Order: sequence, then C-alpha cells, then structure tokens
Amino acid sequence: MKFRITVLLSLLSIIVSADWLTPELLWKLGRVSDPQLSSDGSMAIYNIRRYDMAANKGNSDIWLYNFTSGIAKAIAS
Repeated sequence: MKFRITVLLSLLSIIVSADWLTPELLWKLGRVSDPQLSSDGSMAIYNIRRYDMAANKGNSDIWLYNFTSGIAKAIAS
C-alpha cells in the first residue's frame, strides 16, 4: 500500500513539475461529485459537471456505473 501511494505521489509531482497540469486543462476536466452506492453495492450513481469557458456555462450529467459489467452510462443531463 505504501508503495502505491509513493508511486502515485511521484507521478503527480512529475505532472505538476512538467507544467502539464495547467488551469486550462483543469477547466476541461469533468468534476465528479456526490457518488452514491446502490443498496446491494452493484451500482454507483454520480454527477459529472463540465464547464465551457467560452460560453461561461456549466453542464451537469448524472451517470450510472455498473460494477458487474463495468459499463457507465449517462442517465440524465
């Protein structure tokens, strides 16, 4: 476990130091929020919000992920 954390932190420091993580890139990434598990733990529902800087707008989509099949699909936007 400590090895994985060390590798993750090392990769993160490389990305940040190489200036790959720019403000423009961060605005392009979707922000995941409010994950909820189903009562049997087989599915998760979550929100992804994306922003359009040119239009100065944001859009939220609700996604459903099935752990058994590994398929995620948008169920509302």
